[in-house]
Amino acid sequence: MAGRQPTLSLSTDSCMSSRAYQLSDNSTLASHQANFFRSTSGPAVTPFDTQTGIKYYLSQNVSSAKFVLGVPIYGRSFGATDGLGNPFNGVGKGPWEAGIYDYKDLPLSGVVDNYDDVSCASYKYDATTRELVSYDTIEAAKRKATWIQEMKPGGIVMGGQRR
Repeated sequence: MAGRQPTLSLSTDSCMSSRAYQLSDNSTLASHQANFFRSTSGPAVTPFDTQTGIKYYLSQNVSSAKFVLGVPIYGRSFGATDGLGNPFNGVGKGPWEAGIYDYKDLPLSGVVDNYDDVSCASYKYDATTRELVSYDTIEAAKRKATWIQEMKPGGIVMGGQRR
């Protein structure tokens, strides 16, 4: 999130979309895909975070009412990994697209949720299949909803559900 957007937003009535997911796309480590905050215990698993981007725009006098915040309703899978913060090789199978789980297909059975309150992110890790899926648990979604209500954006959009 950089460039001329803050300047442009001052001269237009339109909104700005901020995608608060797919934050792990360029990572070589199994990491959170939709964390709102930076992790203090494992910064490598949160290479980017939503709060830093939003705060930057607000510091440039962009009104929070101009933001339409995108949040995911799907899980992103990392394959052949030893867990969060470790290298991965490929993605899990996913029910319709490799590496993607619709929210309705989560949580994966027999695997315990892991929630990081500092970064506001959650995931499941299956040590048998060596697959990690980053997605929002109910706990993460509630905390994000509270943060969003306090921010007072222009709107919210949920992305990623195919079926």
